[in-house]
Amino acid sequence: MAKVIKIHETSRGAAGSRSIAKKLQQNNEKIGRYKVASLM
Repeated sequence: MAKVIKIHETSRGAAGSRSIAKKLQQNNEKIGRYKVASLM
């Protein structure tokens, strides 16, 4: 998923799966932290 990679790169690799999942969930994306981790 391109959004996961974009958020990770924007944070210069500092954002983990929990924070990325939380940002996506705030934007009405249905995704969990384990799915985010597998996409990173």
